Amino acid sequence: VILDLTTPTGTLLAPASNDVVYTARPTIQYRFSEAIRPTSWATNGLTLLSLDGGVVGGSGSYSAATKTGRFTTAALTPGIEYVVQIGDATDLAGNPVLADAWTLTYLVPTSISTPQRTLAAAGDSEANIRFRAIGVPVGALLVVERLETTETGAQRWEGVTTVAARGDGTLQSVAITPDRSARYAIRYPGSATHATSRTASIDVTLTPTITRLGGSAIRTVALGASAVAEFRIDPTGIARATLIRSSCTSTFSRCTVVERRAVDIDASGFVSVTWIPSRGNWSWQLQLADTSDHEAATSPRARFRVR
Repeated sequence: VILDLTTPTGTLLAPASNDVVYTARPTIQYRFSEAIRPTSWATNGLTLLSLDGGVVGGSGSYSAATKTGRFTTAALTPGIEYVVQIGDATDLAGNPVLADAWTLTYLVPTSISTPQRTLAAAGDSEANIRFRAIGVPVGALLVVERLETTETGAQRWEGVTTVAARGDGTLQSVAITPDRSARYAIRYPGSATHATSRTASIDVTLTPTITRLGGSAIRTVALGASAVAEFRIDPTGIARATLIRSSCTSTFSRCTVVERRAVDIDASGFVSVTWIPSRGNWSWQLQLADTSDHEAATSPRARFRVR
């Protein structure tokens, strides 16, 4: 009589040891060093112990051809860390299977989606990002983030505002007031019981608005007198612009550029130009070039008739 006293071992195949799973009844898979008794695996092959002493079982299936066992647990409690260890599994001779214990935590899956991949913003007006949060608890704070580039050239997401999740998965929106073109996303940071999630990136393109101050009427200027053209740019924070002076027909239907002048924009977003025009019909415009921070923009004409 030859006795089988060799201890069979089990190697964890899935999920990874000390992992987080996103289904309440995960399936755990082992490969064994030798054939095991299927009935010993079917009901109590694995046990899951919570830190408060609770025990979770499940049901298993065994493939003799591959010496692998699959064990689907009973429902796990979100946020609880379970210690997974071999239960009553034995080989054909009755030797208990040996395998290292490990931990497993179940988090409720969440998702945040948006129908938008691009969004246009103008001036200092609000723009609305629409999104749908599924699985996120009611009232949980979602963080609206913007992708920033640091001084070293690295990129990181930084929060700009927050919005509370409705908790019912319906479409909702959050308002932002961008001061430049940038990439945005909405993130749920997660909790002890719920998984984190994030929307796809949303490219927000800002087109500044340039207001011609003083109204749209043609201004009459006496020959030899000074004239002033003023503009305001929204949002503030844009540093450089170009003033364009043109000579126009009497109806201002056609204008020819005669001067371009680079100017600095003050912190309040105002630009003005004072000049003594010669006789004729003149206009001034303020123009912003297309940059990575904003789209190009051109103001309406400030029109002057000099007699």
